Amino acid sequence: TYQGNLKRLFVALFGIAAGLTVIWYTAMFTVLSFLQGTMRVQETVAQVIVGVGALFGLGFFVLFGWLSDRVGRKTPIVLG
Repeated sequence: TYQGNLKRLFVALFGIAAGLTVIWYTAMFTVLSFLQGTMRVQETVAQVIVGVGALFGLGFFVLFGWLSDRVGRKTPIVLG
């Protein structure tokens, strides 16, 4: 294989995925901090809310990934 393609693959795999992971975790911890600080929700309740939200997000990642495989990526992006 051509080494340039391998480099691009690793950049796409780790670079883009790492950026998206940082955005996801930043959003989750910001919501957790907002619930506990500003909204004064109990710590355990706030953690459960964020955990349930993360599980819903996981389900939607799988759903829209499947939809993207079936109809192409433009339609799920527009719907999302």
